[in-house]
Amino acid sequence: MYRIRRTGQYGINDKLKPLWFDDINKESLFGSLVIRKCLTCGTTDQKKALFDNVCVGGPKTLQNARQLMADEFGTHVIRKFFECGTDDQKAQLVDALRGHVLELALQIYGGPVIQTALKSIIEELTPRSCVIRCIKDQYGSFVIQHVIEHGRPEDRERIVRSLQGDILKTHYKSICSIIEKCLIFGTTEQKNALIDQLCADDGTGKTPLLQMMHKQFANDVVVRMVDGADSAHRDKMMFAIEEHIPALLKRQQLLAKRAGGAVVDKRKKPNNG
Repeated sequence: MYRIRRTGQYGINDKLKPLWFDDINKESLFGSLVIRKCLTCGTTDQKKALFDNVCVGGPKTLQNARQLMADEFGTHVIRKFFECGTDDQKAQLVDALRGHVLELALQIYGGPVIQTALKSIIEELTPRSCVIRCIKDQYGSFVIQHVIEHGRPEDRERIVRSLQGDILKTHYKSICSIIEKCLIFGTTEQKNALIDQLCADDGTGKTPLLQMMHKQFANDVVVRMVDGADSAHRDKMMFAIEEHIPALLKRQQLLAKRAGGAVVDKRKKPNNG
């Protein structure tokens, strides 16, 4: 029986190293448990050595990684690498997935690997500092829109919470596109939270929503916000953009005419949604 012992720094005992490299079958139940424990407790150097051994390295790295992904016990090893591995190791594993995502997603052991990989990638993007950087970038904003549309509810929630403060005063084009995605795919609570942020005083006596009204491309988004808001939040928006209501209604009429629908003054339409 192999023994897993920790050092005082919670590393793996050096005496175990030869066992990592030669004796532990990564596709066995016990081998999988040992490797996962090593990844949890080991140092960066030890994790690197373990990754190089488990996935062999060189041209066979991707092939061996894919083999593990579809294995009953190997799947747990790969998932642990996504959770505890370095960015470089995760990148190599993502490369191993290319061209095989559907194949693995339809397998009993490959499917959880795909889920863990997606979770790992998205979690690196959803901290507020990362969301803000992506919003400001012409390409990153499309990534955030994609996460809103296809990500988990908790990922969408973190993004919505990031849409506050100075970021609402600038980068209107990307912000409007992201807000539009939130209006389509967000929950009622998330939509209301966005309206609250956009109607809040930005410190100058004005609101981000009013600033948006000065941008022609933002008008359609504001109309959609009015259409989807409950009566309380609609009133809140109307108060924030009171001086621009005639222009908003004119734009609303134009959109309705294009769609062949009737125009309704949102100030008069009851909706307790």
